[in-house]
Amino acid sequence: MKLKLRFIIPIYLLLFLLQCTILPQFDLFSCTPNLILCITVLLALRSDSYLGMAMGIAAGLLQDMFFGQMIGIAALCYFAMTLLIMMTKHLTYKSSGISVLIFGSVCTIVYSFLYWGISVIMGSGYHIWYMMKMLPQLLIYNGIVLFLMHLVMHHQERKYPEDRFM
Repeated sequence: MKLKLRFIIPIYLLLFLLQCTILPQFDLFSCTPNLILCITVLLALRSDSYLGMAMGIAAGLLQDMFFGQMIGIAALCYFAMTLLIMMTKHLTYKSSGISVLIFGSVCTIVYSFLYWGISVIMGSGYHIWYMMKMLPQLLIYNGIVLFLMHLVMHHQERKYPEDRFM
């Protein structure tokens, strides 16, 4: 899937603004989905370029500058998620909704533990039980959002007859 940078930057900015302004008003069980993680996972999975990685790092730095205790933790976590996806995406069919949900769930879990681990190493009082308490809701919310994003991107994808197996 060929994505242009001029379309991806406004999408990331829109999702960042949604995540920090509107979504906290509609939180359920004091948890909101991580839209930046969802779009980064989807771009890394569906694109053959390093666009998802670069945009994830930039959005992570933006997220840390506005809301993080330390700058660079979210960017490092998004970088690790895109590396994980790039190393393993050849094992699955990337247009399948099931593989998108599996990658999304694994990345949500790894992102949460990695963010917690780096925060604790840097001196944060962020407790593992709080993170573990929020993880099931975050998995559900991220899974729903990721699947909806996948459906929208899959619907927008052009289908060519030469792409099919005969």
